[in-house]
Amino acid sequence: MDYPKSVPGVGLVDGKFVDENEQTGQQGSLIPAAWGTAVTDEILNVQAEAAIQPNEGKVNQLVSAIRAIAEKRGMLSAVASGTANAITATLDSEFSQLANAQSFSIISKFANTAAVTVALTLGATEIAALPVVRGNNLPLSGGDIPAPGYPMRLCYSAGFGALILLNPATGSGSGGLFASSLTTVNSSGSLLPNMVGGTVVVSAGASNTQTLPSAAAVGVGRRIELLNIGAGAATVARTGADGIVTGSASVNSVLLGTGDSLTLESNGVSTWYAVGGSAQLKSAAAFRSLLSGNGYAQLPSGIIIQAGAASVTAGSYTDVTFPIAFPTACMSVIANPGLAGSAQSQYSGAGNVTLTGFQIAMNQGTGVTNRWFAMGY
Repeated sequence: MDYPKSVPGVGLVDGKFVDENEQTGQQGSLIPAAWGTAVTDEILNVQAEAAIQPNEGKVNQLVSAIRAIAEKRGMLSAVASGTANAITATLDSEFSQLANAQSFSIISKFANTAAVTVALTLGATEIAALPVVRGNNLPLSGGDIPAPGYPMRLCYSAGFGALILLNPATGSGSGGLFASSLTTVNSSGSLLPNMVGGTVVVSAGASNTQTLPSAAAVGVGRRIELLNIGAGAATVARTGADGIVTGSASVNSVLLGTGDSLTLESNGVSTWYAVGGSAQLKSAAAFRSLLSGNGYAQLPSGIIIQAGAASVTAGSYTDVTFPIAFPTACMSVIANPGLAGSAQSQYSGAGNVTLTGFQIAMNQGTGVTNRWFAMGY
């Protein structure tokens, strides 16, 4: 929109309208009907975009419409008052209630320490406090609002009946494709709640211990990933009476060798669950094992490797029972007396192989320890 500069004889002075002045002989500017209509339509279009009904008796409808459109576009902002976890704020709003998917910003006054509520005043209308949640409709955890002055981007969800914090400082925390942060530690220490949702890289030259934050402090469903790239083994330890569940067992700590990783998820109360990473594989049924004199190891393909020792005397068979039965077939069993020197003439063999065991026999000797190896599925 512009002044009607293209209209002949409109009488603009310096590009603007002027009044008639009889003393100086200045003629007044003309306001063409087409131009007046265009100006009015321009204003009415803005009001229509803001869903404001035109009213000839009001002279503030244009500014109200501009503010309403800005509000719809999520351009409103306010500075927080209240406390760290019970925020209050006043938005200079043209509306008396929040619309679904309406967004706005609040500049924080404090870092939060637990779940958060926000009590809004829209213009002169007070709204009951609403919970603030993450995108998965879970309450905020300490550190999601990390510091005073943090710009909180909030979006109202009518379905959740809550305000969604679109930019929590600790990430979405539900195991998405992206970690919210990457932290490197070089020595033993306590992991902070605001590291949850991200990846912690352990790069220590010696053995070290990384103590988890309490599950209750970070909230339910929150994950942390640890990767040990250091020369020293890293022990990931619980804090207090929390437990770490790997497989079906609750343990106090998990050991990460060089190159090992571990992903843990909090139940929000007192337990961290191992849900991924190389360090928890030995607790999975697909990798079950027994590390003892007679033991076994199972691979995800179903292959089972078993090994052990048995005392054998020539002239009789020695029965050997596998530590676990092969579900389908035993493909091979090898037995060897494993002696040297003058006993090299001794030899042994395995026979009568079943799913649960086999027999060893040897040509000479009494009470000779034979090593055996079996593989099947």
